[in-house]
Amino acid sequence: MLIGKFKHSIDSKNRIYIPNKFINDLGTKCVLSQDIADNCLNLYPLKIWLEFAADMDNKLPKIKMRKARQKIFQNADEVELDSQNRIVLTQEICREVGIAGEKEAIITGNYSHIQIWSVEEWTKFNKEMKNEETQKKIIDAFEEMGL
Repeated sequence: MLIGKFKHSIDSKNRIYIPNKFINDLGTKCVLSQDIADNCLNLYPLKIWLEFAADMDNKLPKIKMRKARQKIFQNADEVELDSQNRIVLTQEICREVGIAGEKEAIITGNYSHIQIWSVEEWTKFNKEMKNEETQKKIIDAFEEMGL
């Protein structure tokens, strides 16, 4: 289970360290993709990504989901952790989510995958999550699930 929050630097070669806490669940081969709802990156264990891709292929109407598929798959790349648990973030994907030129990023666990945020975007997201209206929506969703 991938949970927790860390702040790590991005080096001059656009490499970012993935915390040891995540490595067992993440594995060394992963898929890095741009999130479709939030302005961040998702790093999926390869196995989870393959299951997700199969679900999209088998369960979603091809015509209806054409644009979603294009966004998800064209903005994804297979990456491998190096011996120091780092991955390389391409300049293009960094520009897309506001990490380009940044020296630090926030890495958060999201149960089945991790997310990589610019500090600015994480701050905006976190502020929105504390908004009273957003909190009510979250509570309502939990209540609908019977939790």
